[in-house]
Amino acid sequence: MRDLGIGLFHEQLFLEDIFGSEAKKELGLIDAASRDEFDAMLESLYPVWTRRELEARQLSSEDSTLFHSYFLHHVAEDMKSTMIASLRKRTRYDDSFFFNNDPESVNNPSKHVWKRRSSVGLNAHSNSRKWQRSKKETSTGH
Repeated sequence: MRDLGIGLFHEQLFLEDIFGSEAKKELGLIDAASRDEFDAMLESLYPVWTRRELEARQLSSEDSTLFHSYFLHHVAEDMKSTMIASLRKRTRYDDSFFFNNDPESVNNPSKHVWKRRSSVGLNAHSNSRKWQRSKKETSTGH
């Protein structure tokens, strides 16, 4: 979207239309119950996305927009084939699937260990600097 000149604020709105917003309790295209519902939702977003892109890119109403067309031709089919709610249910992923952050959960224990080590001066970087400093002080007699 940035290649189109769409800034972060408007980009976030487009992403919420596509993926929904847990904070706002809003569903997105990805929550469509079927391919037909996805198509209907996408079609209803055309005027919304057109107005938003015109505003974001500071275009006049005579200018052509690109995002909806790009999404329709390059993204929509993949989403319908792999991500919509009906497919997630068949593959036993629940509705919270796209809000989970499993890699972050896996890293969480490591972060706690690293924080503990850092707080007591056990991380490798700080020990290396202490060792280098003490070695330098020993060799110079200070």
